[in-house]
Amino acid sequence: MNFGYFRAIQGLAGAKTLSDAKIAEVQDRLNREFTNSINYVSDAERNGKPQEFLIVSTQEQSKLKLYTRPGEDVLLGDTILWNGVHWLVTDISFNDTIYNYAVIEPCNRQIRWQNKEGDIIERWCMVEKPYTANMSTGEVLTTLNGRYNITLPYDDESKNIDVGKRFMLDIIDGVPKCYIVEFADTSSHRYVDAGGYIEWTCTSDEYNPNVDNIDKMICDYFEKPQQSYRIMPNSCAVNGVFELKYGSERTFHALFYDEYCKPTQAEPRWNVIVPNEKYYSYSVSDGELVLSCSPREQLIGDVIKVMLYDAEYKFKPCEFEVKIVPVYM
Repeated sequence: MNFGYFRAIQGLAGAKTLSDAKIAEVQDRLNREFTNSINYVSDAERNGKPQEFLIVSTQEQSKLKLYTRPGEDVLLGDTILWNGVHWLVTDISFNDTIYNYAVIEPCNRQIRWQNKEGDIIERWCMVEKPYTANMSTGEVLTTLNGRYNITLPYDDESKNIDVGKRFMLDIIDGVPKCYIVEFADTSSHRYVDAGGYIEWTCTSDEYNPNVDNIDKMICDYFEKPQQSYRIMPNSCAVNGVFELKYGSERTFHALFYDEYCKPTQAEPRWNVIVPNEKYYSYSVSDGELVLSCSPREQLIGDVIKVMLYDAEYKFKPCEFEVKIVPVYM
């Protein structure tokens, strides 16, 4: 048979080989019959956008297989909303000649944190107790209480979470259950063109009423102020509330702007002048300034003077004052 004639009668003029033509023919048939499948789902969302799938049960109760229309994507770490449940894509097929398929598992938590700009970030995730296998008997053993694995999508926000970050996962009988990241695996389940997800190993941590916000379910919460400063080229600014309640602490975040007034990176330096070193202390962690004040009501009205600059002196410094205020205002 003349291949050009075959392509023409099949409507496959774009195919370069007989193999391409056969693949295109199968894809066309699958597309036409997609909605006729008993597993067809029309009301699902992928990363917040509607998308049609075929969703099929597996031998594992907690896992489903998901198939796309030919030519449509599904990536590792995608979040699927279907049947009132959020699902995480934990495995995909790398042979996508005809269609893409993935394995999805149900999320059981929505975790929250703040980035350095003070924005609240929310991600659906899987929270599980890690386990080990007894090699001699094959028995699966869960680890000690107070340790969890958290699996969530890899993205521009989650990739910045490192060891020491704290999260509030639950409130039981009015008591917040907080955890701290002990290890962050950002590499094992990530591919350049196929997405990815992150696994955190977390252990129990103490609830700190001075910095943890129960209402917002966020550890180390800080108020994001309305921008009251004008951004200038090659300048720095501070994200934080310029008040400190006596007996508490507050964190300040450095911001740097390039010649086009766009956010950029620099190594921050802090110069702090306190009224009395006996009642005040400060520390710098990961470039963030933490101010602390003793629980003495007499300190109300005191002012701490702070200057922010960068290690290479490329940006115009930022000077501000932090006023000591009552606990209840």
